[in-house]
Amino acid sequence: MVVHVIFPDRIQKPVGGLGEQFGHIYSRLKHKINFQIIGQPEDKPMEGYYPVESLLNTISHSSISSIANYMSWAFESINCKVKPDLIHAYDWTSYLPSVYAARYWKVPLLCSMQLSAKGLRECGITYTSNYDTYDGFWIHQTHEETEYLGLREADKIIHVSNSYSKRFSEFENKSVVIPNGIDFKSFQGKYNKFKFPGKGKRKVVYIGRFAVMKNIESLCEASIPEDIDLCFIGDDRGGEDFIYNQMMEKCKEPNVHYLGYLRGQDKIDVLKSADAVILPSKHEPFGIVGLEALASSCILISSFVDGITDYLTEDIGINCGLNSWSITNALYDYINIPEEELKIRKQKGLKIAKQFDWDGLSQQYYKVYKSLKK
Repeated sequence: MVVHVIFPDRIQKPVGGLGEQFGHIYSRLKHKINFQIIGQPEDKPMEGYYPVESLLNTISHSSISSIANYMSWAFESINCKVKPDLIHAYDWTSYLPSVYAARYWKVPLLCSMQLSAKGLRECGITYTSNYDTYDGFWIHQTHEETEYLGLREADKIIHVSNSYSKRFSEFENKSVVIPNGIDFKSFQGKYNKFKFPGKGKRKVVYIGRFAVMKNIESLCEASIPEDIDLCFIGDDRGGEDFIYNQMMEKCKEPNVHYLGYLRGQDKIDVLKSADAVILPSKHEPFGIVGLEALASSCILISSFVDGITDYLTEDIGINCGLNSWSITNALYDYINIPEEELKIRKQKGLKIAKQFDWDGLSQQYYKVYKSLKK
């Protein structure tokens, strides 16, 4: 079975979560599925990989230039030497070229909804044509219309959370929920104990982009208890300079630190060594970092929004809300929870995280692929 996958990332050195997530699917299904992937340029592209130079610039100031870039993805599929059995658009940013590619090949179209333009707007993150104001994505009306076009034309839709499925209830009859996942085993193996800066008794970590969606502004405005060292991990890819600068200003406080950008085993070492992870997002389609926190036996201090509520309950995590006052209260609540109760919460969280292992979830993708083959 041949599947053309069109997505705005790469597998070997992912720019963001899309590449990491699809990489798990690819590694587990490549012996069953002949994937032909249209993605961002790789240093050493594997067989069946078609790089498109302009992928990161597809969402731009101009709708006309966006459409031109979109179509370059479709042309890569059309020029592919192997005819597909279906087209898989792995993010709404690739819906338009995927619609054209599916029509050209006369094959079914599968759309994955990873991050929604409509969902962002409904959560108060507004449209703009200004490159620097939202998250590096430059949301505007054209993109929500493109999103709706893909969902309307799709033969099947995969949502990563129940909240997203409900948000697009008009497509319920052709939708299925397959959550994002983790490689659970990688969080249970040996790790190197990370030496955190500061003298706080408990180490709380933020991991992610410095972006409006992640609500870093409120976290930076919160008062951090003296018993906590707050450590930021991430970079400004897909984020905003003013938020990054606000974070760096916050790091002038004696118990707030910036550890840079970490991924792979280095990130796992930090998570396994930390006491808690904080995720105060305004919007999360799923919230993969929260799941990684639970798999690392960390306490998750989080806003209870969107996809996070698919796996997090108040007997496991701590609800930090969305404003600086509620985040401050949540941090003080956390340091006052007895160790025995924290241990119980961690055990419950670990059991939940195990249910989201990619070994099982990838087989759900395989079933969807097979169901669409004509």
